[in-house]
Amino acid sequence: MGRSPELVLAFKKILADVADLPKVMFGVPPNCIVFTRRVGFLIIRPTRKELDIKFYSALECQLAPEKLEDGRDLSVTTDFRTVFSEVADRHLRLNNDAVLFPDWKGTVMGAMKG
Repeated sequence: MGRSPELVLAFKKILADVADLPKVMFGVPPNCIVFTRRVGFLIIRPTRKELDIKFYSALECQLAPEKLEDGRDLSVTTDFRTVFSEVADRHLRLNNDAVLFPDWKGTVMGAMKG
């Protein structure tokens, strides 16, 4: 298909994780996969070089420009190290957070299964 092994692995991982969520339905229209749950839609379309991921929700969000970072982005609410340290441990077998993040004293988020 011309897609990198990393892209295929990421796609399969997202599919497995989302499909395991309770009460999620999915459909497979041409060239993408659509997951739905209550009022939200997650659409994943693999291209040759990247995963095109879009999320839509029927919930009304209060995203006033003055509440956005630089007038366009949501504010960061999660320290990326809480997620990446767990990914590095489970997938890359790098389990020494002091080497990855020398001054970090946080704990992992516990977002990964198994």
